[in-house]
Amino acid sequence: MHMKTVLLFLVLVFVFKIGISQITITSADMPVVGDTLRISTTTVSPIDFEVTGEDYFWNFSELQYESQTIDTFVHINETPFTYNLVFVFPFVSTIAKAASPPEMPGLVPITITESFDFFKESTGEFTKTGFAAKINDIPTPRKYDNPELLYTFPLNNLSEADSSLSYWDLEVPGYGLYGQTIKRHNIVDGWGTVSTPFGSFDCLRLKSTVNVRDTFYVESYSIGYGVNRPELIEYKWLANGMAIPVLQIDNTNLVTNIRYLDSARVNLTTGLESFSINNEIGVFPNPGKDIINIQINMFEGEKIDCELIDLFGRQLIKKEIYKSDLRSNKFSINLSEINPSTGVYFLKVKYGIKNETVRVLID
Repeated sequence: MHMKTVLLFLVLVFVFKIGISQITITSADMPVVGDTLRISTTTVSPIDFEVTGEDYFWNFSELQYESQTIDTFVHINETPFTYNLVFVFPFVSTIAKAASPPEMPGLVPITITESFDFFKESTGEFTKTGFAAKINDIPTPRKYDNPELLYTFPLNNLSEADSSLSYWDLEVPGYGLYGQTIKRHNIVDGWGTVSTPFGSFDCLRLKSTVNVRDTFYVESYSIGYGVNRPELIEYKWLANGMAIPVLQIDNTNLVTNIRYLDSARVNLTTGLESFSINNEIGVFPNPGKDIINIQINMFEGEKIDCELIDLFGRQLIKKEIYKSDLRSNKFSINLSEINPSTGVYFLKVKYGIKNETVRVLID
């Protein structure tokens, strides 16, 4: 009898612990129209963000922000009318937000402004249905052939893995056709507590593997081909009632981007002309055109290895710069040597024991 009592007590303790530690994410935890969320961003993590487990504690409280942005969610009818016609409420989409333009390969001669992402929320899932933007100044909505599955509800530590396969394309006058295939695989790989500069939260950790393939058809040569981008791993820490992840880390073999919910901070150091990592390296101007300058504020070692890489991981420029060649810890790269197309690139700089990566825009 005594043994039964002890076992019952242990079971109750176990159930109580699980009950207070594990959470379930539902559609009620997703963003709603009118949500305005301040986000701090950085590229430097103080801990190994790949580590996970059950009842785990992730301590990101020492994150140092580099810049801040604001996500504002709106009704789709608040976006331009041209977009409403495609993302019809509530059948196709239920909510939208202004977003950074999609990263386009420099090979495609287009410019993108005024971009929106569109989403659909239901009791069973939250999906991205597509995006819309001014492409070469023309309002252009692009609905995915299949929605990109971001979350399946209810989401908890027992949820099975899920996946989606999406595609979109567009005609580019004078060029041909450009498109993207997006394959996403989501799995809950941990739960516990996460601490950020904004606070501590009971959370689920969702790991998403995203593979993007760019497809091209060059009309003048009647040639079509595809190129795989580096695999992206998204780590999201989800908490009840927070609308978006309280922390998200996006990682490829090229760069790590960190976003976390935050309050307003002061003394921001980033501006339109430069972008710095941990106040140790700066690139200006950014966007650049013919020449970009690299400033290393805390130089270590005798040599700098510098590489310019495109979205596909292809090396376009490789330079070795020795300390004796530096002037005020600054050197320049002449882009006219390779005549790069407009787009997003990555500058990898290695000096001493440091290895930094900076996102560079080229006009």
